Amino acid sequence: MFKEVMQDVRSGAVTLPARSTLLLGWLGLALMFCFVFWYYPGAFGTASSKVLGWVSSLLYLADHPAVYAQVQVLLNGLYLLTSVAMLDFVALLFVYRSLDEVQNMGAGWKGVLGVSLRALWRLLLLQFILGIIISLCALGINAYNFLYLLPLPFTSLPEGALLMALWLASLVLYAFAYAVSKPKSKIFRIGWLLLKKHSQFWFILMVLVFLIAWAPAALLDKLGANIDGVCAAVCVFVFTLLHVGVLTVLVAYFLNIPDVWKLEEPQSAN
Repeated sequence: MFKEVMQDVRSGAVTLPARSTLLLGWLGLALMFCFVFWYYPGAFGTASSKVLGWVSSLLYLADHPAVYAQVQVLLNGLYLLTSVAMLDFVALLFVYRSLDEVQNMGAGWKGVLGVSLRALWRLLLLQFILGIIISLCALGINAYNFLYLLPLPFTSLPEGALLMALWLASLVLYAFAYAVSKPKSKIFRIGWLLLKKHSQFWFILMVLVFLIAWAPAALLDKLGANIDGVCAAVCVFVFTLLHVGVLTVLVAYFLNIPDVWKLEEPQSAN
């Protein structure tokens, strides 16, 4: 399938988003990943300390370690939720802008921004529920921390790469399902039909994202390379570009399939 996709792209049979959209998608996701992992933790920690100080809770928490531990859990959860929300929002913007351009909808950035914001809260609720389920299943694992649920575009850990693949594939699946669901209560049904009718598409997307996120980092790790600081930031930018490239080609191809939106199951005869 991927070979056919590339042939169609080269032949012009597939309409790709504008180059400006590709550039903004790459920069947006790359900068957001860098912000979430390098700058946001410090900013979030500083803001949390000020809030706790404003409510005069620090002295109380210092004398109650159990309560302090629960507050730390809540703060970590809030950090995870807001971090994923920022990554989700940038990715949704890119997907809906690509959809707008490929399908010639004429919504513009204002319309894309609106639909991305409306789709975001439902997606966050779904991710929150899934995160709770995963965390409950991992209660017996001492080394587990729910901060591990953050998607990583570049990691030598196979489970981290798998999470990245699941995050990106599920986000795109949700974005498509939300776009075509009328009413929005049909999102899960439409999402299941998209997954079932185009399972090969989603499988290839996940495999490619997994390999991009894990294989280069695992190789560098095996060679003993020290990836940190500026080098790590460069790797995040480069491999985010690869993720967006795969996402762009496959999403554009998916949107160009004539019968892709015929998702309703045939009614059974009475």
